[in-house]
Amino acid sequence: VLWMRSPADPVFRGDGDSVTLVAPSGAVAASSAGPLTWRSVLGALRYEVELLDSEGTVVLDASATDTVLALPPNLRPFVSYGWRVSAVLPGGTRSESALGSFTILPD
Repeated sequence: VLWMRSPADPVFRGDGDSVTLVAPSGAVAASSAGPLTWRSVLGALRYEVELLDSEGTVVLDASATDTVLALPPNLRPFVSYGWRVSAVLPGGTRSESALGSFTILPD
């Protein structure tokens, strides 16, 4: 899995103990679909990110130490995607986000 991160990407800081998804959400134009972003969890060692299409096929399964992860380039228009993030904490405990969703619209 190749992911990209530029210095201009924001890091979304959180102060809680649960993962909160930030974006994308709802209907998103293909050309303006930004990265997956979420608020950090205090003490998290890493985040595990899962993105599934409407048929339940895993499109992305990745680990990140940051709160921003690029969307894969092969997302299809008019398909709904579900995603969630799990914060891995010391001792192996986890904090999971609610399930987020978005739909890619053609430009």
